[in-house]
Amino acid sequence: MYITASQHLTKLSYDGFTQAEVSRFEKDLQRILDNLTEFEERTPSSRVD
Repeated sequence: MYITASQHLTKLSYDGFTQAEVSRFEKDLQRILDNLTEFEERTPSSRVD
């Protein structure tokens, strides 16, 4: 059920986007996540336990 709901939400979210636009958007999101992860690893005081 979760997988079906996730696939449906993904389809709705990307409605009207070309495959190239989806790929670019996901690449940009990964880059943002990588930047945040790297910052967190470099800055011990940024961690919230």
